[in-house]
Amino acid sequence: MAVRVNHGLASEQRQGRAAQPRATAAEAMAQQARALAGTTGGPKSIGPAAKEEDIVRQSWDEYFLGIARVVATRATCDRKHVGAVIVRDRYIVATGYNGSAKGAPHCDDAGHDMQGGSCVRTVHAEINAIAQAARHGARLEGCTIYVTCTPCSKCLKVLANAGIVRIVYAETYRNEAASEEAAQLGIVLERLKGAAHANDI
Repeated sequence: MAVRVNHGLASEQRQGRAAQPRATAAEAMAQQARALAGTTGGPKSIGPAAKEEDIVRQSWDEYFLGIARVVATRATCDRKHVGAVIVRDRYIVATGYNGSAKGAPHCDDAGHDMQGGSCVRTVHAEINAIAQAARHGARLEGCTIYVTCTPCSKCLKVLANAGIVRIVYAETYRNEAASEEAAQLGIVLERLKGAAHANDI
């Protein structure tokens, strides 16, 4: 049986240096969450070196919008990274980010498919969150969705039909009439004060 040797590790051992362990995926996600938490008015540092008195407890809206920012890091269209988290009674029902339909090429790999000034290759984060809920049989009536930027007009209509009653967002993006449209649909639309732009990801 062939044995593969990690020459980089062997080299470090020969030079008397201890090999540095690579961060696991979970550790990397935790680091990302800690970095992004500060963008929504939360603690600037929550690592082991942080003092207990320096840690500010976030509100529920800040907490779930912070999670939406982490979800957005999975997006595959570099024109805009958007993340969405659907919540009921402080319980996460579904998440979504903007990316191509299942089995289709991603913008990151195949480039953008631009039509009318928008990339139509991707499915919006809000729709993907609804699709995830549907795949798992989750009911969305009365839920709140946290999204890193304002939904487009089409997404607002689908959110209304899905039963979403409240939208909390960080950034106004390309839909200046979102407030009026949401009001007509009976949805509460709120921008989280102090939230940074989604492009900060």
